Amino acid sequence: MVVISEDVEGQVERIQAIIDKYDSKVTRFGVKRNLREKEITVNFRLRSRAIHPPRNMYGEVFGLHGIKQVELKSPQ
Repeated sequence: MVVISEDVEGQVERIQAIIDKYDSKVTRFGVKRNLREKEITVNFRLRSRAIHPPRNMYGEVFGLHGIKQVELKSPQ
């Protein structure tokens, strides 16, 4: 899951809390900060017990203040 957001303090932790709530696990993590645009791009590689993590999880992430984009990618 790739998330682009305004650079809001605590945003990564809020996203992580939502991931934890849905029993998904982060197996890889990366973050890129764009100072000029004042935004962050966060890449979470997730593992879930379910074949597909619940859509509600993505909806909750997208509903956070400052979120600009949520992109889902299948594992390679």
